[in-house]
Amino acid sequence: MIINSLRSLSQLPEPALGLLPAIHDADVEDFLPGATLPGAVAAKGRVFLNKTGAQVVMPPSGRWPAKGAAAGELFGSDGRLFYSLVPKIGTTSFYPKSFERSIYTFSFTPSSFPPGGEDITLQRYFYFRLIGNNTSAVWSVIFEAGVRRDDVDPTLRHVVEAEIVSGSATVSISSPILSELGPRMIVTGGGIRGGLETTYIKSIDLENGILVLSLAPTESGVRELTFASAPGPNIGDITWLPPILEQQIFLTDLRSENGLGIVLSNSKDITSDTNELGYSGKRFIYDRVTTADKDSLPTKSTFLLRVRIGQFDTENSVTDPKGYAAYMVRGVEDREIIT
Repeated sequence: MIINSLRSLSQLPEPALGLLPAIHDADVEDFLPGATLPGAVAAKGRVFLNKTGAQVVMPPSGRWPAKGAAAGELFGSDGRLFYSLVPKIGTTSFYPKSFERSIYTFSFTPSSFPPGGEDITLQRYFYFRLIGNNTSAVWSVIFEAGVRRDDVDPTLRHVVEAEIVSGSATVSISSPILSELGPRMIVTGGGIRGGLETTYIKSIDLENGILVLSLAPTESGVRELTFASAPGPNIGDITWLPPILEQQIFLTDLRSENGLGIVLSNSKDITSDTNELGYSGKRFIYDRVTTADKDSLPTKSTFLLRVRIGQFDTENSVTDPKGYAAYMVRGVEDREIIT
């Protein structure tokens, strides 16, 4: 595969390394510790999930070098060689990971939106071509939004016993762990007022490990108090929503131009991440404009917007697909005029 613009065909190695087809109508088989990898021919059309807890080495084939499937990764064979795969959710199709590419990823936060809301427009021209090929192919362009979730659970915990005296104004607790927990500490437990919360902290002496709580306890006794430190800025994980736009492109040895894009229109003012967005969306596929599905649009003001290409496949009748797959992406103002 050729990434970005192609300068000269004479720079390409001969013969082409090869193109990798998708595997369809396959059940996922567990590849367990101690299992032996079958031959590529015997494994044709099969998909494996690496459950060994370690990397599975996929042997070289011809000019294809040896590669590894990481723990938890899918891999399979087209009868020539093994390669890593990615699934299309909701189908029995698995696509070569080597042909999955992220083109753009944009991050949006509340500060990204001016008062009154504003449209987000993303339109690009995608150029595709196969070179030195013995097969046709398909590749999909995908625009999608991602919901970002941060870790909110405390990362450090410490439990101590404290003597609670009924009617006392303050309770002083010493613990060396306080210096590690830091000023973002959360206090819970104790069976007092449904639990001690951050609002009960009167003072914290981190250097000497002393915490003073301001309480109005109604009973005496030894209570367990849990001290925990809330995490700082972080990223937990990303959940990608159904595609806003997904368009399959047919590839041949002739270069094709494909104008694709989206517009997200927000009708609400954004002041914090708790604000729900009032987004509606439109898709531009060539000269056709359609309305985006509601479940593909972000609902919070912190989200990601990604453009990628993937779901590559070749003709079934060609058992040894070869060639180079080339693509180029340009903005509307940089569009090439083809005569």
